[in-house]
Amino acid sequence: MLIGLSSFGQTDSTNCVTHIDSITKQQVYNFVDYMPTPKGGQKELFKALKNINFQSSCSNYESVLYVAFIVNAHGEIEGKRVIKDIIGTDFSDQILSLVDSVEWNPGVCDSIAVPVVYILPVRIIM
Repeated sequence: MLIGLSSFGQTDSTNCVTHIDSITKQQVYNFVDYMPTPKGGQKELFKALKNINFQSSCSNYESVLYVAFIVNAHGEIEGKRVIKDIIGTDFSDQILSLVDSVEWNPGVCDSIAVPVVYILPVRIIM
């Protein structure tokens, strides 16, 4: 069983882009100078994801699910949601629960911590 992940974002200085989040109704950023990061780096996120319970009838299976959440200006998680699920499993629910167990550094725009939408794709191979 293999789990892979990556994050979408940018780290070059750019103009930050905002919108009103449909779930939380607050102004959030999509593109910032520095995206939110797990404290301790991606390895902390990998460590948390190793706690997924893979009890499923699936075998020889590969798919990608996407969850999203807002990392607010204090590094707290808000507005969790599933963008693409793997039908017949609770993997996305488990991942969203595990995201809360990771401490986050907030995203930064113009040297100010801001709320950022973070999209987390997770590839699951069984």
